[in-house]
This record gives sequence, C-alpha cells and structure tokens, in this order.
Amino acid sequence: MSAEKYLQDPACILLGVYKRELESYQIWDEMEELQSLAESCGYRVVDKRTQKRQNPHPVSYIGRGKLTEIAGELKAQEIHTIICNDPLNALQIQHIEELTGVEVLDRFHLILTIFSKRAHNLEGKLQVRLAELQYQLPRLRGKGIDMSRQRGGIGTRGPGEMKLEQDRRHIKQEMTRINERLKKIQIQNRTRRKKRSMSSKPLVALVGYTNAGKSSLMNAFINISLNKQDQKKVYYADQIFSSLEVNFRNIVLPDKYEFLLLDTVGFIKKLPHELVEAFHSTLNEITYADLIINVIDGSSVHKEMHEETTRQILSRLKCQHIPIINVMNKRDLVAINPVKFQNKSTACWISTRNDDDILMLSEKIKEILSEQAVEATLEFPYNRFYLLEQLYKVGYVSQILYQEKSIIVKGLFGKEIKDFTKWIVKSGK
Repeated sequence: MSAEKYLQDPACILLGVYKRELESYQIWDEMEELQSLAESCGYRVVDKRTQKRQNPHPVSYIGRGKLTEIAGELKAQEIHTIICNDPLNALQIQHIEELTGVEVLDRFHLILTIFSKRAHNLEGKLQVRLAELQYQLPRLRGKGIDMSRQRGGIGTRGPGEMKLEQDRRHIKQEMTRINERLKKIQIQNRTRRKKRSMSSKPLVALVGYTNAGKSSLMNAFINISLNKQDQKKVYYADQIFSSLEVNFRNIVLPDKYEFLLLDTVGFIKKLPHELVEAFHSTLNEITYADLIINVIDGSSVHKEMHEETTRQILSRLKCQHIPIINVMNKRDLVAINPVKFQNKSTACWISTRNDDDILMLSEKIKEILSEQAVEATLEFPYNRFYLLEQLYKVGYVSQILYQEKSIIVKGLFGKEIKDFTKWIVKSGK
C-alpha cells in the first residue's frame, strides 16, 4: 500500500485494557495485532492507548477520566473511530459514542469484517453470517434504548420497543434458516468424511495461528508429492485469514507412503466464541486427525503467544489426545541458526521453500504415524494377487517379495488389517 493511499484511510485510535498482574508487553503484543486487524479492514491507526485495571469498565471500557481525556483529542486529530481490544456490550458502545461523538467498534467486529471478506464458498459465507447475527443479537439493546422511550403511555408498548422486538425476531428467524442450511451441508460433509475414512489413509491436520504458513506448507508437500500433477495447490497470501476454506490433499511421498493432508482456518488470540461455534463443523474436522501439525511463524517475536493460543483452541475442541508436531516455519527469516537452539524446543524448524526440510518433516510424520500402525508380513498365492491392491489402500507397503508360489508383502497397516488375518504370517508394533 502506498503512503498516499494509507493516509486516505479513515483514522482510528485503539484502546486496550490489561489486568494488573500481567506484564505491559503482553497487552502491546495484542495491540500490535489489533493494529494489523484494523489495517486489514482499511483503517489508519493514529494512536494506541492502554490502561491497567482489573477488568474493563462496565460502562466506559476504560476509566471515565481517561475516556474524557481521549475524547478531547479526537476532533483535533480528525479521528472518527475508536476500536477496543475486547468485546463491547450495547451499553458500552452507546456510552462511548455519546461521550466521544465517534464510531465505536471492537476486536470482534474487525475479525467478523475480515472473515466476511475472505469467505468464498457457501458454507463459509453461512458460518460468517451466523456469527454476525449472534454478535448483533445482544447488541440490539443499544439501538433500542432511545427508541423505547417513545412509549404511547403507561402499560403500553411504544414504536421503539416494538421495532426492537421485530428486529430480534427477524434475527432469530434468519439464524434458524441458516442453521437448517448448515445442517444439510454438514450431512454432505459427513458423507465425504466417511468416504475418506474408507481409504484408510491417515489424516494429518495443519493448524496454527493465522498467517503462520499453513497453506504454504500444504503447497510445499504437494511439490514433493509423486501425484502433484493431480493435486491443486491452495490459495495463500501474506495476510490475516487469507482463506477460510477447509482443503484436503492426498500426499504421496517419494517412497510411496500416502496420507491425507488437511488445511484449516487460522487461529487468533481472543477468537470470539461465536465464531468458534459458527465454524464448529469446519474446525471439527481437526478432531478426526491421526496427527496434528501446529505451524508456528518462527520469525515472529510473538511465537510463544501464538503457540499458546493454538493450544488453548485445540483444548476447546477436545483434541488433547491427538499427537502433535510443533513446526517452526520461516527459519530462513531467522537471524540466528535455529539448529543451535533446536534442543531447547521440541519444535521442528523448517522453511517451506526448502524441499529437504519438507522431506525431513515427512520422515517425522511417518515416524509418529507408524507408531499408531501395525507392522505386518502377509503371504498369499498368485491367484490372490488382487489382495496387493487392497493392501495399498489400508496402509503403507514397504516391501514386496515375489516367491515361486506366493507373494510376500511387508508394511505398516491400519486397523483394517484385521480383515486380512488369514494371510498374516507375522505381525507386531
């Protein structure tokens, strides 16, 4: 973006509150992220203000004196928008707008705006709209307070109150319609999931903070895949929430080991629970994974916060039982050689631009998935040759020996290997 274009964007000021027991740098990490969100929505951040207090003020968000002081500065700086780092209720929005005379938004509003821009398929658009309605419903009170004063008399309901009730009813009706449409899509998703599970290929899910490089990593796996000509690369861009779509790709490693790779929507700190609920069916795909790869931007000064945020969201999704590989991405952007502090962390340092790094990560994936698989040797006659093709579908065939009267197959297989019990001559972990 050119400096001239940036200066034309509407000016805003950011407000944040942090608890007394927290260090000041923690709120500034959040404020920097809030600035990125604001700029992604087309705002120009003029100033950032924070206040240490145990909880946001129930009416004015920050202290009344601080807010009054800021209100006096807004006109001189031609600032027409205040953006708060925490969710605001209807009373807070109304009070701040009345005191300052400017538009008041919160972090959730910015995230919703970005999600709305990035949603391309029907399911994503419906999920975003549902979250928007869930956000609007409790905040209608702010719009209805003034109108409800227009009462027709004692014991009667005025036009303002009736309008508020109508708005609530319309929102609830639209939410019901959206939920019904999403249920139909979820049935289709379950059907596709069932077909994927029949392939017996392990599922590896890419998760992580927004803009950490998940989609780039998926494309890097496609680059080394033997079937890359059949696998469409996923869209990615150096921006917050570049994609909200769930993408599956079949990866075939150079040694013909296969797994399904899942790319999911990125996470962010203080991800509103309304969005988690609205995108539950999408995020729920992670819970079916055999292995999770937590992609972290290793070049970011906030990487510890990003890792902790992802861990918390995975806990909300009840994924604690699934093995995880922490992958520090963008090692090519790190000044110090990551290998020197590799032992300090359990993370695997990579660059998606380096095929050797991706192959190294592939070996780590195979190692963990193999721990969940059964090592088996099978022997069957040539007139049962069709069994070989079936074995490829239920696991990884590492060796084939063609004997005079039989075929011996060795490999790592999933639970479906029990269907071949008749032909197993040796098995074990």
